[in-house]
Amino acid sequence: MEDSIFYIEKYEDKIEEMKYYFLLIGDSKFLPAIRNFRESKGYGIANVCCSFATEFSKGEDDYFGKEGVNFSSFSAASDDETYAVVDNETFYRFLKETSLNYLTRHPEHENEVRNCIEKIKKNLSIT
Repeated sequence: MEDSIFYIEKYEDKIEEMKYYFLLIGDSKFLPAIRNFRESKGYGIANVCCSFATEFSKGEDDYFGKEGVNFSSFSAASDDETYAVVDNETFYRFLKETSLNYLTRHPEHENEVRNCIEKIKKNLSIT
């Protein structure tokens, strides 16, 4: 059976896919994820993954375009994968909001999270 990739088109549905990703990684995996993001590397657990366009070249299986960030989820039952590709600015805004939310529960990580956010902003060329 051939794997199928379904692309989410509606902005609201893309936001829901990002929420789903961060819900599944939870607080316990938030720091490892944001540390990877700081290096422009994706992070995934179980059936969800976040990856950066810069990680893949045209022709590679996971290539989804020249820019942006992809939130993907995988269904083992059907071998189907869902892609929610967002632009860098949407990713950054959502990540910043999610980070501030995380810091309300983990203020002891404030310096590291803020440093990661600044590096991510620079890497994504967000002004």
